Amino acid sequence: MKDSDKRLSVLFETEGTYPYVGGGVSTWCDILVRELPQVDYHICAVTGDPNVKFKYDLMPNVRQIIHVPLWGTEEPAEFILPQVPFSEIYLRKQETTYQVIEEKFIPLFHHFLQGMEEAGPDMTPYGRTIHELYHYFQQYDYIESFKAPQVWEVFRDEMLRPYRERPDDFLPEERPNLYDLTTALRWLNKLLMVLNAPIPDTDVTHATIAAFVGLASVIAKLEYGTPMLLTEHGVYIRERYIHISATGLTYFLKRFLINLSVYMSRLCYTYADQISPVCNFNQRWERLYGVPEEKLLTIYNGVNPNVFVPGPKPEKTRDRPTVVAAARIFPLKDIKTMIRTAYLVNKTIPDKDVQFIVYGSVTADPPYVLECLELIADEEGRPEEKSRIIEAAGAGAKEISKAVDLMTELGLDRVFKFGKFHPDPPKIFLEGDISILTSISEGFPYTVLESMACGRPVVATDVGGVREALEGFGVVCKPRDPQDLADGVIKLLQNEGLRQELGRKARNEVLAKYRTSTSVDAYWESYRRLAQMKPG
Repeated sequence: MKDSDKRLSVLFETEGTYPYVGGGVSTWCDILVRELPQVDYHICAVTGDPNVKFKYDLMPNVRQIIHVPLWGTEEPAEFILPQVPFSEIYLRKQETTYQVIEEKFIPLFHHFLQGMEEAGPDMTPYGRTIHELYHYFQQYDYIESFKAPQVWEVFRDEMLRPYRERPDDFLPEERPNLYDLTTALRWLNKLLMVLNAPIPDTDVTHATIAAFVGLASVIAKLEYGTPMLLTEHGVYIRERYIHISATGLTYFLKRFLINLSVYMSRLCYTYADQISPVCNFNQRWERLYGVPEEKLLTIYNGVNPNVFVPGPKPEKTRDRPTVVAAARIFPLKDIKTMIRTAYLVNKTIPDKDVQFIVYGSVTADPPYVLECLELIADEEGRPEEKSRIIEAAGAGAKEISKAVDLMTELGLDRVFKFGKFHPDPPKIFLEGDISILTSISEGFPYTVLESMACGRPVVATDVGGVREALEGFGVVCKPRDPQDLADGVIKLLQNEGLRQELGRKARNEVLAKYRTSTSVDAYWESYRRLAQMKPG
């Protein structure tokens, strides 16, 4: 067997994505697994819900799924350790005594907590603590350990330490109350669940996000000497700042979650042997958090130009100027700005009857979808229908889907339509004259590359690696600025010659730089090089 044909094994770590949830990161995961049949993938997948189903057909080279649900389980071992007999789980619980927790768990837990205030560029001391906690949970019970009274006492004292030592740094209302502290400990209990998972010995580990699932790579590095590759699509720290700051949480809980997120990313950055952001933009954040230059190697995403090909508009949109988008309906995609953009465009060129269609899940974030539906009703000036939609939306995913259907029945989709699921993604972009992306955070989005491959120019916000892909081949606009986006859309819709020119250039740019094969080959070469670093 030639060296280039040698099989390798990879622990592939995902969080909230492949193989249970769709989206750009999951698409990238599926491409890697399919295009590298010579790699045996052991997938460690962190999810929010234990009752999830595969979104993708798994390939034969997926050798193992280690499913780590964070919420919705009374006994996590049922999902995380299905191969461990119940009798052994029972014995672990019996052996997790007050004395064991006091002597073995508490010192490790205390040191781990100290890292939340002391995290810096070199996280090796805390990585070793993570490794020791992993060994502890191989012998003792996870739930019983966290339930112990002395765990609460250590957690409370450590969380209050900054307020004792630096009282002038905090306002009185910023101090945590009992609810804040108990909530934070409950979250920590769930978020560290990967420490309870079995970590296989593979040639390489590949974390797809610098978050909690990356602890599996830290453990494998210290347990087996396994080299670690980290891919960053959107920068985890940046996206957590955006999301957490927009919540209605108390000051303490926001501070707790941000500190914990920085902690996880710094651990991943410390132990990764190669960090491969999907665009050069991400490197700015990675350097900011202490990543040395020699670890960084950008690997751009790629698409198959034989699947995403130019073509005519279908009959259903042929007679209307159409702007399309492929996006999950949730806050980071900023669909509300897309809606406002659509109505600004229609007010500027009403005689053209421009329509916007967004294809993507409406069940990922029902409250946000409802906000979008309310905004559409407001823009249409239909307050009576708005109240009917709110009533129909309820609180669950099924209800919100019915509310979207009701919007159509009421004729509220004149300008902006929710297309929901599209059975043939390459044809999404052919329905439009142009496509649009209004995200406030991105990595190197597939939807931009896919639209470019289809010869459809893109109007997109200047986030992540969008400018790297699009400058000279589309229109780059300011985030959260409906007027700037509307100006870009109007510019392209009113100039057919410019649309065609940019579409041709965009297609040629994909052919030259952003093919699937180019991206996959770069990961294969990275796997081979890193595997040679493993001792023994």
